[in-house]
Amino acid sequence: MAQQDGTEARGMSKYLEDRPNAQQMTQAQQREANAERGKPAPVTEIASAHGKELTRLARDPEARKVKYDADRAERDRLDAEREAARIKRAKDALEHRTEVANPRARGMRRYVKVDE
Repeated sequence: MAQQDGTEARGMSKYLEDRPNAQQMTQAQQREANAERGKPAPVTEIASAHGKELTRLARDPEARKVKYDADRAERDRLDAEREAARIKRAKDALEHRTEVANPRARGMRRYVKVDE
């Protein structure tokens, strides 16, 4: 094995290396830093419970279907309650209607009970 100055290394000296100088050490550190920068950072864990739940739903189609069905059932229940409350308010308003002052006034005929 020829060395850089052209002389041949003999015996055990061919297995020995010179220690790297300061410039070579700096270059090696920069190479390592660049290699580290090129790697994606490891994702250890999503911090929030909401994020964990979203990740679980994204990975499990059955859990996603169950969650969406539960959400839909909850929305339907709330809509039914809201509609029932609206109907109850309308019935209460019909029961407690005030007398129409002048039933023959223009547009009031529809509010007067017709006994015909």
